[in-house]
Amino acid sequence: MSLIRETEYGKITVSNEVFKDTIELACNMPECDSDIWLAGKPAIEAEYGEDGRVSLEFSVVVRFGTPIKSLCRLVADEVAEKIRERSGKLPSMIKVNVTGVKSKSIVRRSMEVICE
Repeated sequence: MSLIRETEYGKITVSNEVFKDTIELACNMPECDSDIWLAGKPAIEAEYGEDGRVSLEFSVVVRFGTPIKSLCRLVADEVAEKIRERSGKLPSMIKVNVTGVKSKSIVRRSMEVICE
């Protein structure tokens, strides 16, 4: 799925691959210390709001024993900054769905961290 936006200059198409790469880079920051990963089949939802700002939703798996909320916030802040650098606007919302916790194996979880 791609994100398409009509402007007076024509159509702008942004592939979900762009968002996927940005999210993976954020998850691989040294500050994350290999404690968070993009979920197996990356389900990335992106859409433009009426104000022209993008909202993102994606799923991750975190390492057992890590502070989930602060780790998700760190990744969301990095993703927001990269989007701002590329588009000139901060996202209106980033929702991080924690779908699993990894210890010896991955245990399913269902948790959302929303950053606005």
